[in-house]
Amino acid sequence: MAGLWWITVTMVFCLPAGSLAQIDQKQLEGLVKQIRTNIKYEYNINTMYAVAASIPKNQNQLSYDLTKVMPNPQTNWNDDILTTPRLVVATKKDVTNNNGKYLYAEHAEWRLLQNLNLEGQDGDLLVFFSYASPCLTSCADPKGNYKITDGLKTLFKKHVWGEKAFVFEVIFKPRGQDIDPDAIKHSTTEALTNIGNSIGRENIFRCYRDKYGNYRCVRCFDGNQIDQNCIS
Repeated sequence: MAGLWWITVTMVFCLPAGSLAQIDQKQLEGLVKQIRTNIKYEYNINTMYAVAASIPKNQNQLSYDLTKVMPNPQTNWNDDILTTPRLVVATKKDVTNNNGKYLYAEHAEWRLLQNLNLEGQDGDLLVFFSYASPCLTSCADPKGNYKITDGLKTLFKKHVWGEKAFVFEVIFKPRGQDIDPDAIKHSTTEALTNIGNSIGRENIFRCYRDKYGNYRCVRCFDGNQIDQNCIS
């Protein structure tokens, strides 16, 4: 994976004096847009990918500053994983046999969480971004071999975060399969519920481009009720 980080980001998250971070949809929208610009496009990622970032406060202790976790242009990828102390990126990996025959895929979210040692300090903003919603049959299956529920739970409890968010952009649909939309809704609801049971439902968001072409973020759960924009 090659590419350079050319664009300077000046995204900050403003807070009232003496309070913890409060992520609203507009603030999160700006952050995800920067992830798309500075990671997906700058590194020419054309597959599923995931990002984990621990964003510290500014010197005034009243806002979070994304510029403090940006990789420098000399940072190298290793096995399609980009690792810096406060920001890690991973892409999906297709596993093949010795003859090059496709066997299975290691999903980006699962790969990101393997041996993840994200540096941070109490009060940082934690963002875990997955391009697609976790699939029920693998990542979001609490009993599966490639589950991410335990890894996310550990990550979300690692520090006393100022605020934390699990964010996805598109709804996962199995490639090359014609699946009933209601079945997609059901499986996505169950998958997000499983993730919410690990990290708290209030921390799950979808940031995406709606049918009118507007980019927006929504909080997926209000108590036990799920926002339909997060499942369809």
